[in-house]
Amino acid sequence: MQTAVCWQVLGRVLFYIDDCGIPLTTAHCRQALHLTEAALEAGTEAQVYARAVELVPDYFDLPEVLIPEQQPPLLRGSIGYHHND
Repeated sequence: MQTAVCWQVLGRVLFYIDDCGIPLTTAHCRQALHLTEAALEAGTEAQVYARAVELVPDYFDLPEVLIPEQQPPLLRGSIGYHHND
């Protein structure tokens, strides 16, 4: 039996927020259910998945993504090839 789209969307949303470090409390699960309900109004199956991802920041306070600066800084340099002219 094929899994219903609503279960797949809800599962993906819960996995996503859990992976972001948001605890899966009862309140957060309810928010995920409301998000899934709103996403199901998007139309086709492909649109439902896309809409669910778009709605996550509207329903949950996602942590800021911190990308560290690259170390050491990139500088133009020579790797020691010399021409013997």
